[in-house]
Amino acid sequence: MRKKHICSIEECNSFVVGFGLCSMHYQRLKRNGDPLKLVMRKQGTGGYDSSGYFAYGKGDAVCREHVLIAEKVLGHKLSKGVEVHHVDSNKGNNVNTNLVICQDHKYHALLHQRTRALKACGHANWLKCDYCCEYASIENLDIYGKNNESVRHRECYNSYQRERYRNRG
Repeated sequence: MRKKHICSIEECNSFVVGFGLCSMHYQRLKRNGDPLKLVMRKQGTGGYDSSGYFAYGKGDAVCREHVLIAEKVLGHKLSKGVEVHHVDSNKGNNVNTNLVICQDHKYHALLHQRTRALKACGHANWLKCDYCCEYASIENLDIYGKNNESVRHRECYNSYQRERYRNRG
């Protein structure tokens, strides 16, 4: 059995996660450059929520910074169902030129899907086959399902069905 190491900070009996430090001291080292330095934000200045977005607390409600910036640029509150997209996928980059206001979740999801395709194959309009996970142009794929939610190469689907037929029994 592997021996668990204890944090190198005196009087700390927690287990090491990195650089000879426990999780708490390691996080302080990353944030402040010193594992013993604890920096507390002033109340009301905001912080990162569990999803990784910078947010401000207002009473019982929490307002995410990127939403507040989008509302400020628009000059009014966002309508219900509207989502704000980060172009560079960095949740901490809330510069207004990095934000796109999407009319609904479906459009927001489309932006993410096109970004993944562009990074994977260089073509934002290509789709990924559900069977082989390769990207291809729409002309080379079959799109099926009640809401056109599934995509496949005809050959990939045929191979899958042949394999299922062979293995039945």
